[in-house]
Amino acid sequence: MDKEYTLSKWWKFFYGLFSLALIGFGIFLLIKIGSNGNLAGGIVSGCVLITVGTTIGLYVIKRKVVMSTNAISVSGILGTREFFNSDVKGFRVEEKAILIYAVESDTRRIMINDYDAIGNSREMIGELEARYPDLNAIEYQASLTDILQSDEFGISEDERRDSLSSAGRLARFYNIFGLIVLIGSVFFIEAVIFSDLYSVMIIIYPLVGIVLMVAKKGLIKFATKRTSPIYSLYYSMFISCIFLVVKPLIKYNLIDLNTVWVPMGIIAGLFFGALYWKGKADAANAMKGQVIMMVFVALVFGVGFTTTINCMFDTAKPQTFTARIDDVYITRGKRTIYHVTLGPWGLVHESKSIQVPENVFYRMTVGNNAEIELRQGLLGMPWYQLKN
Repeated sequence: MDKEYTLSKWWKFFYGLFSLALIGFGIFLLIKIGSNGNLAGGIVSGCVLITVGTTIGLYVIKRKVVMSTNAISVSGILGTREFFNSDVKGFRVEEKAILIYAVESDTRRIMINDYDAIGNSREMIGELEARYPDLNAIEYQASLTDILQSDEFGISEDERRDSLSSAGRLARFYNIFGLIVLIGSVFFIEAVIFSDLYSVMIIIYPLVGIVLMVAKKGLIKFATKRTSPIYSLYYSMFISCIFLVVKPLIKYNLIDLNTVWVPMGIIAGLFFGALYWKGKADAANAMKGQVIMMVFVALVFGVGFTTTINCMFDTAKPQTFTARIDDVYITRGKRTIYHVTLGPWGLVHESKSIQVPENVFYRMTVGNNAEIELRQGLLGMPWYQLKN
């Protein structure tokens, strides 16, 4: 008996309404704008909208998955693709699509995009599991078997399972703690931005991630596939590095950003080397994606680490300058930001707005002078701040 799966009623209603709206508005443009003299604009805009609306309508009508006794077919706007059951190697359920692979080649496949929009999608996945091998489950079990047979993680299988469970607990704690810190930072953003303790914590946090990768001997990696029993620290490391770079760029005022690149490059290179050495997962088909993510996180860490160390640990005696306060103002959005605009002084030859803490802001008066402390920076990157 054939089983047919189409878009759910809600998605049919939504796409259908959207399609009619686009077609209707396109016809309106053709009639109204074209009659007002802007003939070319009216025709082009109207035709585009009608074409898009019609395409969405066809998508609603043609979109379906049919599982017959001896085959599976997926229909869409561009036509229908079909595999006989004997030709199917297996399937994978990914985040946005289900991929059905042919026996003869992994490059020959059928894709069911946006499968969540299909009515009874869970039943459809269950039917796929009953018919074809789940390649994700097979890959997961193969990786798990390799771990449980490796002497690197223990003498017995029980010890190896304990090692894997221990790695899971550490990875979950690391990721959950990072999420809690992120949420807390959103609610206390002003205190976080100007807190030295928080600066030290977010410097250490990505380094702790690398220590965990080293300590767990490959059971924790930087980024892993969903089909891997190995644990990943990517999201928490990424979030902490983003905060690490944003925070000092708001708190500290560098004279010349060009001075950042050399020390930043050295730090980023060292961090990337450690991350690649211990964080690289053995997945050849995902290697390029891993390296791109590692490079990005390393560059972000390099900028944040370099700027923070340069400014926070600069204990040299500062030079004092005086600048006129040209303006003070507050911007409000997701957070309240206090700005002071300073006139030219010393190494700064034009007016510039800087962010300051609330308690400093309310001591500033337009037309008065403010004292500025210029520091050379621990790593030779000059920066300044208002004198407290």
